[in-house]
Amino acid sequence: MIQRHLLLGVNGALFLLWIGLIAMPVRLPEAVANPDATPVVPNANLSAAPNANISKVPTRSLFRPVPPPPSPVAQPVFVPVKPMPPPPPPEKVLRLVGLVDHAEGKVAFIEVQGARDIQRRLAGEAVEGWVVTDIGRREITLRRGDESRTLPLDPSAVR
Repeated sequence: MIQRHLLLGVNGALFLLWIGLIAMPVRLPEAVANPDATPVVPNANLSAAPNANISKVPTRSLFRPVPPPPSPVAQPVFVPVKPMPPPPPPEKVLRLVGLVDHAEGKVAFIEVQGARDIQRRLAGEAVEGWVVTDIGRREITLRRGDESRTLPLDPSAVR
């Protein structure tokens, strides 16, 4: 029996405690009790610019995590490369195959590599970009720009 009274006593004490909490006056915050009142912010610096603390506003969602933006991928940079100029064509080999002292003057007979015919030239005429400047007894002198060369009579051409 004693145990039963203790149970009732404990239950009764809990009941009375519960009743006391319900009956206790509740103090509401001033903003809820008086919605027309101006809220008071402690330590507010009213002289500061209104947007001075805007950087403290979070830019991410507060309710779910937002994955970070993908990192930018560096795009390859293509630098245009100037094509190499084609190599100059190989210079054609000139061979002096004959000299004739003619009424018009001295005539040189020049064979050009790859050509079918032998070319006949007087002094002052051009052959393959070279100008015949002088015709001697056994050679001719050719000039191209600042470059000059002597072409001797080919001994295998003499018969």
